[in-house]
Amino acid sequence: MVAAAPEPEEDARRCKCPGEPAVAAQPEPAESDADKDPEDEDLKARRARARKRLPKPLATRLRRELPEHRPACDVTASGPCTVGGDFDGDGRRDDAVLVRSTHHAGGIAILWASGGSDLIGGGRHQCWITTEQADLDGSPNPEPCLEPIDADLAWVAHWELLTRQLNEGTPVLHRRPGRAPGKHGHPAPGALGDALLIDGGDAAAALYRTASGWTLMHLGF
Repeated sequence: MVAAAPEPEEDARRCKCPGEPAVAAQPEPAESDADKDPEDEDLKARRARARKRLPKPLATRLRRELPEHRPACDVTASGPCTVGGDFDGDGRRDDAVLVRSTHHAGGIAILWASGGSDLIGGGRHQCWITTEQADLDGSPNPEPCLEPIDADLAWVAHWELLTRQLNEGTPVLHRRPGRAPGKHGHPAPGALGDALLIDGGDAAAALYRTASGWTLMHLGF
């Protein structure tokens, strides 16, 4: 009877050859700015803004003054959720707040320091006076006209405060407080107080209060 041949030793014991080198995992290529979808980025920014909250006292007053509207920072793509300024020229601070109606129409609520409120957009149908920017050399404004206010201000991409200063008796609106009157400002005859700059991305306008109501002055940039 022939004896069975012994089993070969395990490969690990009889072969000391080095193993195959490990292959490092390749990281995913980073997304360049050119590959990003502007609409996706805008959506992300608006969702982040939607999570912001107003200070409780201001939110409480807004709910009392305009119960059918809620604070909504995502009405605009950038800028603050609220802007404080003296919009009626009485020497006291008023508050402008971004809001949406129950039907999701974007707007700006003005909470007056003297009490009461006003609403621009937010589903409200009204008219404002429109005009073009005047020159500091004394050139007159074109004759103002009435124009419907958009019931939904969701087109506004950015907003900020314009402060009012006087230049030889003419109100001039400035983007930066403390600028010398007449330098890099926007003449706004009849403006009672500070204004709001609203920018749709391809054109901007100044929104301010006059004795006749709200005026929208097209700035042309």
